[in-house]
Amino acid sequence: TYKIGIGKLLFLCLLIGVVLGAVVSNLFRGFFIDQFFLFDDSYINTLKTEELNHFVIFQMALIRHMKEFGLLCLLTTTMFGIPVFMFHVGYKGFSIGFIVSTAVMRYGMKGILFVLGYLFPHYLLLIPLYIILYFKGYEVNYRLYSKSVETRVRFANYIPYLFILIALIVVACFFEGYVNTSLLKKIMINLS
Repeated sequence: TYKIGIGKLLFLCLLIGVVLGAVVSNLFRGFFIDQFFLFDDSYINTLKTEELNHFVIFQMALIRHMKEFGLLCLLTTTMFGIPVFMFHVGYKGFSIGFIVSTAVMRYGMKGILFVLGYLFPHYLLLIPLYIILYFKGYEVNYRLYSKSVETRVRFANYIPYLFILIALIVVACFFEGYVNTSLLKKIMINLS
């Protein structure tokens, strides 16, 4: 039953983040459209005209996501685990609200197409990955710091989850490096 509570809490953090991201994007409308690298004319021209090194993009994405995953797993075992999860979900929500709002301001409703190309298909794997990580991380944290539950945590029980989540990260990074960049390039050509 405690998982239902954390799910609602994290969903609330996500919604607050999305709303704040959209509000900030709209408040600073001109600055973000001109200065945000995703919408910078030189970045867009580079994306449209130059050949992309997909393997390098894959490597960069893998390093970024593994660092984030590793840090979240490590912080799960501390008393800061739950607040970090809440902040992380809020930050992801803020990013989504900000990017969607800025893309729509820049490209109109076609901006939604840009966002879909930017986030999918790799987020189809990352979203379940984070959901599993948050719930299993909460379970570990709850067992470590709750006075009403047996405090002994058998970390060996979580090793299969770690392998599954790492495999999901690798596949998601492959999609991000090879599929998303090609898809985004086609979308950017059609948007101009």
